[in-house]
Amino acid sequence: MENLPPAGELIPLFIVVVALLGIIARPWRSRAWQWSLGAAVLVELLPFRASPAAVWTAWWNARDVAFFLLGILTIADVSAKARLFEVAAERLLALSGGRRLALLAWLFGLGALSTAVLSNDTTVIALTPAVLVLGAALGERAAPYAYACALVANAGSFVLPIANPANLLLYGAALPPLLGWLRIFALPSIAALAITFAVLAWLFRRELGGRFERSLQIEALRPGERAVLGAVVFAVTLLLAASLFQRPPGLAALVGAAVVLGTGLLTGTFGREDLRRIDLGVLPFVAGLLVLLAAVEATGLLAGLRSALHAPGAGHSAAAIGFIAAVASALANNLPIAALAASLSSAGAAAGVHRALVVAIDLGPNFALSGSLATLLWAQMLRKHGIRASAREFARIGIACTLPALAAALLLARF
Repeated sequence: MENLPPAGELIPLFIVVVALLGIIARPWRSRAWQWSLGAAVLVELLPFRASPAAVWTAWWNARDVAFFLLGILTIADVSAKARLFEVAAERLLALSGGRRLALLAWLFGLGALSTAVLSNDTTVIALTPAVLVLGAALGERAAPYAYACALVANAGSFVLPIANPANLLLYGAALPPLLGWLRIFALPSIAALAITFAVLAWLFRRELGGRFERSLQIEALRPGERAVLGAVVFAVTLLLAASLFQRPPGLAALVGAAVVLGTGLLTGTFGREDLRRIDLGVLPFVAGLLVLLAAVEATGLLAGLRSALHAPGAGHSAAAIGFIAAVASALANNLPIAALAASLSSAGAAAGVHRALVVAIDLGPNFALSGSLATLLWAQMLRKHGIRASAREFARIGIACTLPALAAALLLARF
């Protein structure tokens, strides 16, 4: 009993759990940021609160992540309004020859590409609606293709360092350069993507048999939409250059977003009334999560975790640490877990531990609907189309796809 923490120190943890349940369930038509920010305000009223200096430090260290999110979400929304992914999906339908499984493969590949160069959030914001529209037009059940959007967004999150905002939080200013990242994570990424696709295709094998009964033709991109496509290519080039030369990706994302948004406004593809499409609620959502993390750290309950990550034999337990981090990311959202991991393993942790944490924090969110901002945005996209995502069904499919993918990626990340 003497080793148990005082009851008062457990209150922040209780508030965090309640906030996470609220984020998942969204009762009373509430928003995720309202639970995150509301819980953050509440914990700051407690005796075991994070100091203003600690909160400011957490926010300051995450500034590039905030810039990155703002830029990426802007690019994603303008791309969706310009029908870039909708037209791409129709072209992939033609390439598939009308075969359902082939279309899933092509869409999964498009999702992996968009995740790698424009982050997982772009994939769920721009590709998911396109897939739902495609399914409705074909008179098909869209579930296999919709789940592909969510799962590939996280499974492809460590193809490149810019593929997931959690990578920026985990590494901070020490984000590895592009070529160095590829040497470490190329094989684990390929394995994770291949296994996720294979299991997903098997789970939906009945729905994916045969060919489509209908054909579909979508209007080609208009001149203004083609201009937006050119601006998106420019933004991707900026992001890749920032990654290659180790420049802040958040600033590159903001500049690219300004060009994409400006092009959309000038060509009339994206009107001023469309600005409300951009979900700025992600910024207070992330800010609140960082405050909750700082409050939990202030209780001292995480000292044991820091010691474990810096223990002499921690490198040999990297896979076990990875599985724990993956489950934690699924339950508590990977953004605060990435910030926590960065704080706990800031110096002295084995290289194998860092690699395992990247794989786990990026891929683990596929275990649960609450696992990442991308999965939450995916559920939001479904709601806009009158579909309510089932947390239980997502967990069933996600766990089946992710357990073998995570095991393989953690194994390959050791070499």
